[in-house]
Amino acid sequence: MIALGLDTTGNTLSVALSEDEKILGEISLHDTKKHSVTLLPAINSLLAVLGRDMDGIDLIAVSVGPGSFTGIRIGVASAIGLAQALALPVAQVDALMALLENVFFDGTICAIMDARRDQVYAAAKKEDTILIPSGATQLNGLLAKLGDGPVMFVGDGIDQYRETILQSRPDSLFAERAVRYQRASSVCKIGVEKCRRGDVRTYREVRANYLRPSQAERLKKK
Repeated sequence: MIALGLDTTGNTLSVALSEDEKILGEISLHDTKKHSVTLLPAINSLLAVLGRDMDGIDLIAVSVGPGSFTGIRIGVASAIGLAQALALPVAQVDALMALLENVFFDGTICAIMDARRDQVYAAAKKEDTILIPSGATQLNGLLAKLGDGPVMFVGDGIDQYRETILQSRPDSLFAERAVRYQRASSVCKIGVEKCRRGDVRTYREVRANYLRPSQAERLKKK
């Protein structure tokens, strides 16, 4: 099974191609917010380097959020367009669950993304057990729920909240920058697993997971 993975949920744009469990290649662009401009060229470049083409893809795996509202929309819309044009199934992948796959640690792993307004998007697991499902929460409340022992943190929330985390949990560990941010290879891994379980959608059924209303929606309600 050849899977194309996409993740545009943060400042990092990442695309990857996998064959079953093997990652064939990955391109990641950091600190760019021009995902609408760079996503398709990144896909084309990856396919060209690997000597592949769109017709050889069996599955689109896309990170559907949470994260940047604009980034999520770009990734989801692109996945829908490709799936419709190529008549392919789509595996929806939670961005936080994908981040948890970036690192290996014999203990608790916690993914955190900056959600602004003094909140983080977060999820945590220990081995194969989900300790905290994906959600938006206050950082202090999250840290209190992680139990005893050192925790490995991954995600862009580290950049803003590292010192706060260390004040509360001095034994915390932080993922290196090479694996800290969104990686489409992790999206591919989860997407292939979901596809094998039959957990896929048609392009008409794909939905973004924003977790909370956008700023525009909140202002409209006011």
